[in-house]
Amino acid sequence: MAGKIDLNRIHYFINVVECKSYTKAAKKLGIPKSTLSRNIQALESELNLRLLNRSTRQLSLTNAGDKYYQSCLPLIEGLHQAQASIIDDQLNVKGQLKVTMAAEVGTTLMAEVLPAFLNRFPQIKFEMHFSTDNHNLIEEGFDLAIRIGRELEDSSYIAKRLASPAMGFFASPEYLKNHPPIKNLEDLTKHNHILMNIQQTLLNIKGHQPFVREQFQLSSNSMAFNKAMALRNHGIAVLPLVLCKTEVSSGKLQPVLPTLELESPNIFAVYPSRHHLSKALTSFIDFISDEIRKIEGMD
Repeated sequence: MAGKIDLNRIHYFINVVECKSYTKAAKKLGIPKSTLSRNIQALESELNLRLLNRSTRQLSLTNAGDKYYQSCLPLIEGLHQAQASIIDDQLNVKGQLKVTMAAEVGTTLMAEVLPAFLNRFPQIKFEMHFSTDNHNLIEEGFDLAIRIGRELEDSSYIAKRLASPAMGFFASPEYLKNHPPIKNLEDLTKHNHILMNIQQTLLNIKGHQPFVREQFQLSSNSMAFNKAMALRNHGIAVLPLVLCKTEVSSGKLQPVLPTLELESPNIFAVYPSRHHLSKALTSFIDFISDEIRKIEGMD
Protein backbone atom coordinates (compact mmCIF):
# COMPACT_ATOMS: atom_id res chain seq x y z
CA MET A 1 0.00 0.00 0.00
CA ALA A 2 1.42 3.40 -1.00
CA GLY A 3 2.48 5.75 1.77
CA LYS A 4 1.26 9.29 2.30
CA ILE A 5 2.47 11.73 -0.37
CA ASP A 6 3.97 15.00 0.84
CA LEU A 7 3.31 17.47 -1.98
CA ASN A 8 5.49 20.11 -0.33
CA ARG A 9 8.55 17.88 -0.66
CA ILE A 10 7.81 17.25 -4.32
CA HIS A 11 7.37 21.00 -4.81
CA TYR A 12 10.72 21.63 -3.11
CA PHE A 13 12.42 18.97 -5.25
CA ILE A 14 11.16 20.50 -8.51
CA ASN A 15 12.37 23.93 -7.44
CA VAL A 16 15.83 22.60 -6.60
CA VAL A 17 16.03 20.96 -10.04
CA GLU A 18 14.89 24.09 -11.84
CA CYS A 19 17.18 26.41 -9.87
CA LYS A 20 20.09 23.92 -10.03
CA SER A 21 21.04 25.08 -6.55
CA TYR A 22 19.83 24.58 -3.00
CA THR A 23 20.77 28.16 -2.17
CA LYS A 24 18.82 29.69 -5.07
CA ALA A 25 15.82 27.40 -4.52
CA ALA A 26 15.69 28.20 -0.81
CA LYS A 27 15.77 31.92 -1.57
CA LYS A 28 12.99 31.54 -4.17
CA LEU A 29 10.82 29.54 -1.77
CA GLY A 30 11.53 31.79 1.19
CA ILE A 31 12.70 28.98 3.46
CA PRO A 32 16.04 28.15 5.13
CA LYS A 33 18.45 26.11 3.04
CA SER A 34 18.65 23.55 5.86
CA THR A 35 14.88 23.03 5.75
CA LEU A 36 15.01 22.51 2.00
CA SER A 37 17.87 20.02 2.25
CA ARG A 38 16.15 18.11 5.04
CA ASN A 39 12.95 17.77 2.96
CA ILE A 40 14.80 16.51 -0.11
CA GLN A 41 16.60 13.92 2.01
CA ALA A 42 13.26 12.86 3.51
CA LEU A 43 11.79 12.51 0.01
CA GLU A 44 14.70 10.30 -1.06
CA SER A 45 14.22 8.20 2.08
CA GLU A 46 10.51 7.77 1.36
CA LEU A 47 11.25 6.66 -2.21
CA ASN A 48 14.35 4.71 -1.21
CA LEU A 49 16.08 6.34 -4.18
CA ARG A 50 18.83 8.89 -4.69
CA LEU A 51 17.35 11.66 -6.80
CA LEU A 52 20.23 14.13 -6.94
CA ASN A 53 23.97 13.92 -7.46
CA ARG A 54 25.55 16.41 -5.10
CA SER A 55 29.01 17.90 -5.41
CA THR A 56 30.65 21.12 -4.27
CA ARG A 57 30.40 22.58 -7.78
CA GLN A 58 27.14 21.36 -9.26
CA LEU A 59 23.85 19.61 -8.72
CA SER A 60 22.52 17.07 -11.22
CA LEU A 61 19.75 14.53 -11.47
CA THR A 62 20.30 10.81 -11.24
CA ASN A 63 18.52 8.67 -13.83
CA ALA A 64 15.84 7.87 -11.25
CA GLY A 65 15.67 11.53 -10.28
CA ASP A 66 15.17 12.62 -13.89
CA LYS A 67 12.37 10.09 -14.35
CA TYR A 68 10.72 11.21 -11.10
CA TYR A 69 11.06 14.88 -12.08
CA GLN A 70 9.46 14.32 -15.50
CA SER A 71 6.58 12.41 -13.87
CA CYS A 72 5.92 14.96 -11.10
CA LEU A 73 6.25 18.16 -13.12
CA PRO A 74 2.83 17.96 -14.84
CA LEU A 75 1.16 17.18 -11.49
CA ILE A 76 2.65 20.24 -9.77
CA GLU A 77 1.89 22.44 -12.77
CA GLY A 78 -1.70 21.15 -12.67
CA LEU A 79 -2.00 22.09 -9.00
CA HIS A 80 -0.68 25.59 -9.73
CA GLN A 81 -3.19 25.96 -12.54
CA ALA A 82 -6.03 24.77 -10.31
CA GLN A 83 -5.07 27.28 -7.61
CA ALA A 84 -4.76 30.09 -10.16
CA SER A 85 -8.16 29.16 -11.58
CA ILE A 86 -9.83 29.29 -8.16
CA ILE A 87 -8.24 32.65 -7.36
CA ASP A 88 -9.30 33.97 -10.77
CA ASP A 89 -12.86 32.76 -10.20
CA GLN A 90 -12.99 34.52 -6.85
CA LEU A 91 -11.65 37.77 -8.26
CA ASN A 92 -14.17 37.62 -11.12
CA VAL A 93 -17.25 36.97 -8.94
CA LYS A 94 -19.14 40.24 -9.06
CA GLY A 95 -22.49 41.52 -7.95
CA GLN A 96 -24.47 43.29 -5.26
CA LEU A 97 -26.36 41.46 -2.54
CA LYS A 98 -29.21 42.91 -0.49
CA VAL A 99 -29.38 41.05 2.81
CA THR A 100 -31.65 41.38 5.86
CA MET A 101 -31.13 40.04 9.38
CA ALA A 102 -31.70 40.93 13.02
CA ALA A 103 -29.18 43.41 14.39
CA GLU A 104 -27.90 40.86 16.93
CA VAL A 105 -27.05 38.45 14.13
CA GLY A 106 -25.22 41.22 12.34
CA THR A 107 -23.12 42.36 15.29
CA THR A 108 -22.34 38.97 16.83
CA LEU A 109 -22.07 36.64 13.82
CA MET A 110 -21.94 38.48 10.52
CA ALA A 111 -19.37 41.01 11.71
CA GLU A 112 -17.21 38.04 12.69
CA VAL A 113 -17.22 36.27 9.32
CA LEU A 114 -17.96 38.98 6.74
CA PRO A 115 -14.51 40.69 6.64
CA ALA A 116 -12.83 37.49 5.40
CA PHE A 117 -15.49 37.11 2.69
CA LEU A 118 -15.07 40.74 1.57
CA ASN A 119 -11.32 40.21 1.30
CA ARG A 120 -11.76 37.01 -0.70
CA PHE A 121 -14.39 38.46 -3.04
CA PRO A 122 -13.46 42.13 -3.48
CA GLN A 123 -15.97 42.75 -6.28
CA ILE A 124 -19.09 41.76 -4.32
CA LYS A 125 -20.95 44.66 -2.71
CA PHE A 126 -23.44 44.39 0.17
CA GLU A 127 -26.51 46.34 1.18
CA MET A 128 -27.26 45.22 4.76
CA HIS A 129 -30.63 45.82 6.44
CA PHE A 130 -31.02 45.09 10.14
CA SER A 131 -34.57 44.24 11.13
CA THR A 132 -36.57 41.53 12.87
CA ASP A 133 -39.43 41.91 10.35
CA ASN A 134 -40.23 38.99 8.08
CA HIS A 135 -39.78 40.92 4.85
CA ASN A 136 -41.32 39.81 1.59
CA LEU A 137 -38.01 39.01 -0.08
CA ILE A 138 -39.28 39.19 -3.63
CA GLU A 139 -41.38 42.37 -3.33
CA GLU A 140 -38.67 44.20 -1.39
CA GLY A 141 -35.79 43.00 -3.54
CA PHE A 142 -33.86 41.02 -0.94
CA ASP A 143 -31.46 38.36 -2.18
CA LEU A 144 -31.11 36.76 1.24
CA ALA A 145 -32.49 36.83 4.77
CA ILE A 146 -30.77 35.42 7.84
CA ARG A 147 -33.58 34.30 10.15
CA ILE A 148 -33.73 32.68 13.57
CA GLY A 149 -36.38 30.21 14.67
CA ARG A 150 -37.07 26.55 15.30
CA GLU A 151 -38.69 26.27 11.87
CA LEU A 152 -39.10 28.45 8.81
CA GLU A 153 -42.57 29.99 8.84
CA ASP A 154 -42.87 30.78 5.12
CA SER A 155 -42.56 27.52 3.18
CA SER A 156 -42.58 29.34 -0.18
CA TYR A 157 -38.92 30.25 0.34
CA ILE A 158 -35.82 28.07 0.26
CA ALA A 159 -34.03 27.73 3.60
CA LYS A 160 -30.61 26.36 4.46
CA ARG A 161 -29.83 25.74 8.12
CA LEU A 162 -26.54 27.42 9.02
CA ALA A 163 -26.12 26.66 12.72
CA SER A 164 -27.74 26.68 16.16
CA PRO A 165 -26.51 28.94 18.97
CA ALA A 166 -26.05 27.35 22.39
CA MET A 167 -28.42 29.05 24.85
CA GLY A 168 -28.23 29.65 28.58
CA PHE A 169 -29.62 31.58 31.57
CA PHE A 170 -27.69 34.77 32.39
CA ALA A 171 -27.96 37.39 35.14
CA SER A 172 -25.80 40.10 36.66
CA PRO A 173 -23.78 39.37 39.84
CA GLU A 174 -25.67 42.20 41.57
CA TYR A 175 -29.04 40.65 40.78
CA LEU A 176 -27.92 37.21 41.96
CA LYS A 177 -26.47 38.65 45.17
CA ASN A 178 -29.76 40.35 46.10
CA HIS A 179 -32.11 37.46 45.31
CA PRO A 180 -32.58 33.90 46.58
CA PRO A 181 -29.76 31.48 45.67
CA ILE A 182 -30.24 29.27 42.62
CA LYS A 183 -29.17 25.66 43.02
CA ASN A 184 -31.67 23.90 40.76
CA LEU A 185 -34.34 24.54 38.16
CA GLU A 186 -37.08 24.80 40.79
CA ASP A 187 -35.28 27.77 42.36
CA LEU A 188 -35.73 29.71 39.10
CA THR A 189 -39.49 29.89 39.74
CA LYS A 190 -38.76 32.44 42.49
CA HIS A 191 -36.96 34.81 40.12
CA ASN A 192 -37.89 37.53 37.67
CA HIS A 193 -37.43 36.51 34.04
CA ILE A 194 -36.83 38.61 30.92
CA LEU A 195 -38.63 37.06 27.96
CA MET A 196 -38.00 37.20 24.21
CA ASN A 197 -41.72 36.88 23.54
CA ILE A 198 -44.58 37.33 25.99
CA GLN A 199 -46.16 34.15 24.59
CA GLN A 200 -42.99 32.10 25.04
CA THR A 201 -42.97 31.52 28.78
CA LEU A 202 -42.31 27.80 28.31
CA LEU A 203 -38.76 26.48 27.91
CA ASN A 204 -37.68 23.03 26.75
CA ILE A 205 -34.66 21.79 28.69
CA LYS A 206 -32.99 18.45 28.03
CA GLY A 207 -33.74 15.89 30.74
CA HIS A 208 -36.43 18.03 32.40
CA GLN A 209 -40.14 18.68 32.13
CA PRO A 210 -40.96 21.86 30.18
CA PHE A 211 -40.17 24.82 32.42
CA VAL A 212 -42.69 27.64 32.67
CA ARG A 213 -41.42 31.14 33.50
CA GLU A 214 -44.49 32.55 35.21
CA GLN A 215 -42.76 35.39 37.00
CA PHE A 216 -41.84 38.14 34.55
CA GLN A 217 -42.35 41.85 34.05
CA LEU A 218 -40.75 42.41 30.68
CA SER A 219 -40.57 40.86 27.22
CA SER A 220 -39.05 42.20 24.01
CA ASN A 221 -38.14 41.04 20.51
CA SER A 222 -34.48 42.04 20.96
CA MET A 223 -31.83 39.84 22.54
CA ALA A 224 -29.54 42.85 22.80
CA PHE A 225 -32.19 44.75 24.78
CA ASN A 226 -32.80 41.75 27.05
CA LYS A 227 -29.07 41.46 27.68
CA ALA A 228 -28.95 45.18 28.53
CA MET A 229 -31.78 44.70 31.05
CA ALA A 230 -30.02 41.72 32.60
CA LEU A 231 -26.87 43.84 32.92
CA ARG A 232 -29.00 46.42 34.75
CA ASN A 233 -30.02 43.84 37.35
CA HIS A 234 -33.60 43.43 36.15
CA GLY A 235 -33.68 39.63 36.09
CA ILE A 236 -32.62 36.44 34.35
CA ALA A 237 -32.52 36.31 30.56
CA VAL A 238 -32.18 33.37 28.21
CA LEU A 239 -29.49 34.40 25.73
CA PRO A 240 -27.09 32.85 23.20
CA LEU A 241 -23.67 32.19 24.68
CA VAL A 242 -22.09 33.90 21.67
CA LEU A 243 -23.90 37.14 22.58
CA CYS A 244 -22.60 37.12 26.15
CA LYS A 245 -18.93 36.12 25.76
CA THR A 246 -17.52 39.57 26.50
CA GLU A 247 -19.77 40.24 29.50
CA VAL A 248 -19.12 36.81 31.00
CA SER A 249 -15.35 37.23 30.58
CA SER A 250 -15.48 40.64 32.27
CA GLY A 251 -17.71 39.38 35.10
CA LYS A 252 -20.63 41.64 34.20
CA LEU A 253 -22.87 38.64 33.55
CA GLN A 254 -22.87 35.20 35.13
CA PRO A 255 -24.21 31.96 33.68
CA VAL A 256 -27.00 30.52 35.82
CA LEU A 257 -27.21 26.71 36.06
CA PRO A 258 -24.77 26.43 33.12
CA THR A 259 -25.00 22.61 32.92
CA LEU A 260 -28.60 22.80 31.73
CA GLU A 261 -29.04 22.18 27.99
CA LEU A 262 -31.69 24.57 26.70
CA GLU A 263 -33.39 24.03 23.36
CA SER A 264 -31.63 26.08 20.70
CA PRO A 265 -33.21 27.93 17.78
CA ASN A 266 -31.90 27.46 14.25
CA ILE A 267 -30.25 30.10 12.10
CA PHE A 268 -31.37 29.87 8.47
CA ALA A 269 -30.17 31.39 5.23
CA VAL A 270 -33.44 32.10 3.40
CA TYR A 271 -33.75 33.02 -0.27
CA PRO A 272 -36.65 33.28 -2.71
CA SER A 273 -35.79 30.47 -5.15
CA ARG A 274 -33.23 27.75 -5.80
CA HIS A 275 -33.21 28.59 -9.53
CA HIS A 276 -30.90 31.06 -11.30
CA LEU A 277 -28.93 31.97 -8.18
CA SER A 278 -26.07 34.36 -8.79
CA LYS A 279 -22.52 33.19 -8.21
CA ALA A 280 -22.19 35.99 -5.65
CA LEU A 281 -25.12 34.65 -3.61
CA THR A 282 -24.09 30.98 -3.72
CA SER A 283 -20.53 31.91 -2.79
CA PHE A 284 -21.78 33.90 0.19
CA ILE A 285 -24.17 31.21 1.44
CA ASP A 286 -21.50 28.51 1.16
CA PHE A 287 -18.96 30.70 2.94
CA ILE A 288 -21.11 31.67 5.93
CA SER A 289 -22.38 28.09 6.23
CA ASP A 290 -18.80 26.95 6.82
CA GLU A 291 -17.57 29.88 8.90
CA ILE A 292 -20.44 30.50 11.34
CA ARG A 293 -20.12 26.99 12.75
CA LYS A 294 -16.49 27.70 13.65
CA ILE A 295 -17.53 30.47 16.08
CA GLU A 296 -17.45 29.45 19.73
CA GLY A 297 -20.95 28.73 21.01
CA MET A 298 -22.33 27.74 17.59
CA ASP A 299 -23.25 24.22 16.54
